[in-house]
Amino acid sequence: MPGILNISEASAIGVHAMMLIAGRPERPNTVPELASELQVSAAHLQKVLQRLVHAGLACSTRGPKGGYGLAKDAASIKLGEIFAAIEGTLPMGLCLLDKDRCCMGTCALGDMMHSINDAVASRLQTRLSELVRNTGRRADGPAPAGPRFEKSRGKTRHI
Repeated sequence: MPGILNISEASAIGVHAMMLIAGRPERPNTVPELASELQVSAAHLQKVLQRLVHAGLACSTRGPKGGYGLAKDAASIKLGEIFAAIEGTLPMGLCLLDKDRCCMGTCALGDMMHSINDAVASRLQTRLSELVRNTGRRADGPAPAGPRFEKSRGKTRHI
């Protein structure tokens, strides 16, 4: 049994890609490079990254020195934002049968479902910088000299 909580492949790709990008803020990250590291389809990764850009979590720059970066500081991006950008609003339903009222009268799983939902909601508050730090990669420190991304007047540019 792989696990009780199923996370879509797109969400897993999104979280891992954002962790890689956050771990090296000094340079743009290309789709082929990220896809190779994550061992995923470049086309699928591209679609996921587009959702993250649309949500304002990642930014992109075109051209030979282009790629993806974070649109904001890793410490201000929460895991739940990444999931929501890819999956939409996450349901936190209580009934496993998706019913308004339990056929058993009082739900036998009610307390357990409340505690599971609370635990998941709490973990979704984890910041991207914490995830990166836990892997031993760099995040939130001063970036070394080199190309950077800058957001100006609603447009992202490589500086």
